Amino acid sequence: MVDGAFNVNSTEKEAWKAFLGSSKYFRHPADDAPAEGAAFSRSLQQPETYQAIPSGKDEDSYAGYRRITDSQLDALAEEIVRQVRLRGPFVSRSHFINRTLADITEQAELSRSGALQTALDEVGLNMNIEGDLNEFSEQETSTDRVRLQADNGDHALDIPDTSNTDIYDWVDLGVASILADSEMLDGNSLAEEQGYRSTGIPGWLTQADLLQVIGPSISARSDTFRIRTAGQTLGLSGNVEATAYLEAVVQRMPEYVDTSNAANERDTIDTDNLTPTNQQYGRRFEIISVRWLSTDEI
Repeated sequence: MVDGAFNVNSTEKEAWKAFLGSSKYFRHPADDAPAEGAAFSRSLQQPETYQAIPSGKDEDSYAGYRRITDSQLDALAEEIVRQVRLRGPFVSRSHFINRTLADITEQAELSRSGALQTALDEVGLNMNIEGDLNEFSEQETSTDRVRLQADNGDHALDIPDTSNTDIYDWVDLGVASILADSEMLDGNSLAEEQGYRSTGIPGWLTQADLLQVIGPSISARSDTFRIRTAGQTLGLSGNVEATAYLEAVVQRMPEYVDTSNAANERDTIDTDNLTPTNQQYGRRFEIISVRWLSTDEI
């Protein structure tokens, strides 16, 4: 059991903001002093500390990590809620984390990346796909873009921008075979979808960095349910004489209704490990609280 798992289908911005802010004041081994911003470190072995505004080129971005401010947390939480409304309801954690398998020419926002990564990029905590939001002080979206194009369609890849000869050069076609979408190499319609060269450096916030902090505490469903019910008393004439409202909070427990099965037992395709009672009713529920409600609370 996880005490207080967070449901990723939540559309409460303040709840997401508080959840993401759980790593505020965390002191990373590379820090000289405690810091206020929420920390999302790639690992505890990063030898360099963070910079309030990441450079994108210096040690803070290649050997350090990232912290984000309260205003950035607020913007990120708001965008995550938008992504949840756009993509949800999520039926599993993988559904929440992974991108949608869709045609990128028709549903680019959904198929480019998952909800968390899209939210990080679209609020400008990295570089967004349009190139008009950039968090890095010493990195430009125009020069950091990956712009591989097929040359004559068959034997090599050319880089349209050859002004920076130290960065751009001819690339063997075999290197491009790692690209999942070959359409990105044909023409310019999907050129932006190739992304940026800096993607994935320690200073580039990824959904994996967020999940390092929140991953153990997220769930695609709640194991605690609020149930409300109403009852009425009718007079002999059929008129309602009294109405009562009751609220119960119940929690699904790991144990089965029939405790002859251990909590970690499962049915398999070939074997029915669970008793008939547990096959029908599953896990046990406990009533956590019960209270009467007034009409003002309905």
